[in-house]
Amino acid sequence: MFRQFGRIRDIVPASPSSKDLPRYAIITFLYMRSATSAKNCLHQAVVTGTKIHIAYESVHKAPWFVWDWLINHPRISIPAAAALFAVIIGTIFDPIRAWSVENKVSKKWHVESSRLVQWLRRSLHDFVPFRRQKGGQEQVWNLDENVKRIKDWIGENQESFIVVIGPKGTAKREMVIDGVLEGRANTLVIDCEAVVEQHGDSAVIRQLAQQVGYAPIFNWLNFFSSLLDLAAQGSFLGRHG
Repeated sequence: MFRQFGRIRDIVPASPSSKDLPRYAIITFLYMRSATSAKNCLHQAVVTGTKIHIAYESVHKAPWFVWDWLINHPRISIPAAAALFAVIIGTIFDPIRAWSVENKVSKKWHVESSRLVQWLRRSLHDFVPFRRQKGGQEQVWNLDENVKRIKDWIGENQESFIVVIGPKGTAKREMVIDGVLEGRANTLVIDCEAVVEQHGDSAVIRQLAQQVGYAPIFNWLNFFSSLLDLAAQGSFLGRHG
């Protein structure tokens, strides 16, 4: 009767010495579809005066046990999954981020560093008015005593920092960027004012990462991390409440 629905892996009848009623047997099919078909077709069928009642019991394999364990233990599985996800993200994107920051500082792969672009600029130098103006401005900075002094300080001691102060509108920023750092390799300029003006941790992180060349960034991971912290705190309070 049951063979017509598919291949049977095993039939285990009840022990003859068992006094349990009703009498039963366990039939294991090779495929789940065969078992469900047998249950749907033969349930409450009458065979030689005996009515058959069929109950379906799923036989889970190892992957199903792992999946059930993960679902039934969220306090362990969710932090473990988050840690695994962070490791995967770090392994994939950390080398990209390191290269991006290095490129931001060294400008090795910037368009301005291309030999073709530099050749075009030199070729068009005499035809573009603002290039002549900038060249004159560079000469002004080279004659500035403050620029020379800061350059000497940078060359003498590289382990200290220099603070340039002065009244507002005295071109302090232009003096440092266009005068002191012009033509200097491996420089990184961070606009702290743009960072301070941001509202919220995500905006500050995004702005700072953009200025140092740290990319790609995933701000939604910060929100996800906050949710995990709240979930961990809730589970801790639930156990000790």
